Amino acid sequence: MLGLKEVNMANNKYGIFFSYLKLLKSNSDTTSNPIESNNGINITINPENTNYQGNQRVRLFYGNSVSANSVKVSINKKNQKEVPLESTNNLSSVDIENNGIIRNVDYKFGSSPNPVDIYGISIESPIGIYADNIPLRGSSGYGFTQNNSELLKQFLNTLNVKLIIMQFGVNGVPENDNTIIPDYSYYEKAFYKQLITLKKIKNDLSIIVIGVSDRSRKKGEGYETNPNIYNIRKAQRNAAFKAGCAYWDLFEAMGGENSMPSWVFANPALANKDFTHFNDKGARLVAEMFYNSLILEYHKYIDKRRKIILSNNLIQ
Repeated sequence: MLGLKEVNMANNKYGIFFSYLKLLKSNSDTTSNPIESNNGINITINPENTNYQGNQRVRLFYGNSVSANSVKVSINKKNQKEVPLESTNNLSSVDIENNGIIRNVDYKFGSSPNPVDIYGISIESPIGIYADNIPLRGSSGYGFTQNNSELLKQFLNTLNVKLIIMQFGVNGVPENDNTIIPDYSYYEKAFYKQLITLKKIKNDLSIIVIGVSDRSRKKGEGYETNPNIYNIRKAQRNAAFKAGCAYWDLFEAMGGENSMPSWVFANPALANKDFTHFNDKGARLVAEMFYNSLILEYHKYIDKRRKIILSNNLIQ
């Protein structure tokens, strides 16, 4: 969705990851994104990345196909199985159960003049909570309304999505540190449109907006908060509350005004020397801070609910 328009086909069905992949029709076809490995996809999972030891299933999500096709699937390099791919404009999937954990998945697609759009592959276990990261590099958080709403609805329902955590903002700051935008009402309106669109697609969906972080600009021998950050922060908060979403103030949580240098110059460093982005250690710390805030508020909610139930029982 965020790619170059000249290589994107006339299609707004990008799926839940806001991208799709299409098989080459032939070696001379350059209108689609090519898949290597002889018309197939192979995924190998590092065994160190999971402690789970139960059964799993793998799901291939596809759609936007005008002709039937087929795919041969093998799991852990054995038991190849041929599965038909239906002709459909809607979201569809090939689901295969596996007795044990999945270390390797290999797909080989049959030839077709109209290959399907591939939206993603999910390796799942029957229990637990799934957390998927959807990176939209360079985005200010505008693009959700560009996706096909019906397809996105099908995805949100199929995957049983209950919570979306949105984190954007620093890309709304102009590249030139001396450029100050006094009015970010345009950003507030655009961001609100994204949030309310998602909530309308699935009315039981909860959204938490993580506000913009501090971003510094050079001032003399030191650094100061880029003035645009304050207006972006206000616009995001207003849009979140107007759309009925929760808001977590990352700017305040990390220390507020002029706090980014303390993250950059920490030992070990927690942010990069662009004074904009957290490094891996900083990102993990922010994640812990957010989690602790969320769980703290959750326990407050539980305690309040327990007191209300107890009070009602006493009255009766």
